[in-house]
Amino acid sequence: MTLNELKNKWNGLTLNIYNKNDTLASYYEKDVMLTFEELVKEIDGKLISFNMEADNVNGYIEKNGKMVYFNYLVLDDMKIDLAAKSWNNGILLRNVADLNDGIGGPANYASFYNLKNKLVELTR
Repeated sequence: MTLNELKNKWNGLTLNIYNKNDTLASYYEKDVMLTFEELVKEIDGKLISFNMEADNVNGYIEKNGKMVYFNYLVLDDMKIDLAAKSWNNGILLRNVADLNDGIGGPANYASFYNLKNKLVELTR
């Protein structure tokens, strides 16, 4: 799924992730995964892992021998804002040594709109 497709489908909607009858959150997380896959392909990187949990999506991207951990919170009653890049509604990115590195480098935050550029910057 391209970034524009994600934006057109989801931007501005509100999710209720703890309502068992609301399946939108799981569909949104799947579309986020597809968008991450597409962005990683565009930078010639590799999506090492992708996890969808109750309130976040996270995983690891590798390019040029460098690994980046990402975490995107999907909060209850969250209004989707793909331009946001703060701790509570942006995408956390940090360089890590390997899949067992739980601390990593300094926290960087990106919006979906500057995610590709931020990933390129972190994997130089």
